[in-house]
Parts: sequence; C-alpha cells; structure tokens
Amino acid sequence: MRCSTRSARRPIVYTRSPFGTIVNEFMNTPVNDLVRESRVVKSKPAVNVVENTDAYVLSMAIPGYTKEMIDITVKEGFLKISSKDTGDKTGKFRVKEFDYSSFNRSFRLGKSIDLQSVNAKMEQGILSITLGKKEEQKPRTINII
Repeated sequence: MRCSTRSARRPIVYTRSPFGTIVNEFMNTPVNDLVRESRVVKSKPAVNVVENTDAYVLSMAIPGYTKEMIDITVKEGFLKISSKDTGDKTGKFRVKEFDYSSFNRSFRLGKSIDLQSVNAKMEQGILSITLGKKEEQKPRTINII
C-alpha cells in the first residue's frame, strides 16, 4: 500500500480479505499516481477467418490505422501482416490508453491456397484479406447423366 507525501489524509482500511487488499490499494492511491501508472497493454489485433466456397477471408480489426501503415507479404507458405510504429512524438502524454504501435501477425497458409489470388482491402478500420482457393480445392457439382 502506498501513501502520497502530498496528501495528509488518513488511509482507509476496509478488510483483510484479498478483495479488501485490492480496495485498500486503490482507495489509498492518489489519482495522480493512478494516472502516472497507466500503461498501454500491447496486444495483437483481433482476427476472424471465414471460409466460403471460393476463398478464405481473413478480417483484422485495426481501427485508426491506414493502408499506408500496413505491410502484407506472402512468403514461404506464410501470410505476414505487420505495421510500422507511428508513436505520437508531439508532446508528453498525461494519460495514454491507446496507441498505434507496431504489430506483427503471421499465419501458416495451407496447400489449398492459390498464392496468386491473394488480395486485400481496408474499410472502416477492418483489414480484409481474401485468400483464394486453388481450383482443385473448390467444391464442384457433379451432374448425373
């Protein structure tokens, strides 16, 4: 538990349970210390993959990024999606809960993917990558004679 040297207030003590310890820590920490201690948790962008008859469609949520900030490569059986670090250097943050830091995501591509038919588009913060299936992998209807 920490007490601020700037404040002469008395600590509030709730209980000695594990939850009480968390409450005590929070309630007895000055707001400036909470703001100073906030950290950006870097994570991988969320991804959905949908399969249809002709292709797989990978959708990645990356709000705030532009297409110029994203690199997509297909090499040696892997799809790699990465971004450039665009950290804001304009001033000193007092609170920073999000940023546009760099990320890397890689996906192993199966043998059913036609590497020449991969294309991507960016719309409203969602990057969509279409991975076409090879012709022999597509389902086909057999006519009865």
